[in-house]
Amino acid sequence: MAAPAPVGTSAPTPVASPPAATVAAPPATVPSPAATARAGAATHTVRFGETLWSIAQDQLGRGASAAEIERMVARLWRLNGAVIGTGDPSVIYPGQRLRLR
Repeated sequence: MAAPAPVGTSAPTPVASPPAATVAAPPATVPSPAATARAGAATHTVRFGETLWSIAQDQLGRGASAAEIERMVARLWRLNGAVIGTGDPSVIYPGQRLRLR
């Protein structure tokens, strides 16, 4: 059995956690996802940093509402689920060729 702590002692002082790591911005040479999916194109090859959301937004234009973009994302997923192959519309990879229409 361990001996009880002496009367009048305080609990150990907690150790401070290290500062959270910061994430650096991507290099300026990475193409902006907004500039990659051409409106009106029949297919699109996914580039680094793109998402179905950014591709849908490019297809619809910057004035599209969130609801319109959401519907387009669902449509892109229906057209390309087998090509994407992840079972998750939020996971796409550079180099995948997606149908837009």
